[in-house]
Amino acid sequence: MEDCEIVHISKLTTATVADLACNGDTSMYVNCAFGSTANEITANGERPNVTFTAGTAGAGKKARDVRFKDCDFLYKAGDVDNARLESTNATDIERLCKFDKCLFYNNLLAAQTMTL
Repeated sequence: MEDCEIVHISKLTTATVADLACNGDTSMYVNCAFGSTANEITANGERPNVTFTAGTAGAGKKARDVRFKDCDFLYKAGDVDNARLESTNATDIERLCKFDKCLFYNNLLAAQTMTL
């Protein structure tokens, strides 16, 4: 995917939702934006820009050889447990996941600063 904005606006309070379920094989995202700085995420717990949790996009689906280049991960955190990237198991990503010249940004007007 290139030059796309990917944001899930309707589930700002749900911890099991992400802007992107990244379960593709050799997926590449170039100059894409994930999330928004305008809408505060008030989910109590993780509500990531991208989830790598295997099977989210379909049974047996897994993130393999994923690349993000010049992408923006945008957020307006309303809970300290919010996360930009999420994976629930050590085996959710196979081979590699590379971030090249990406920006991870939390709106300065956000109610919370996310914990590391």
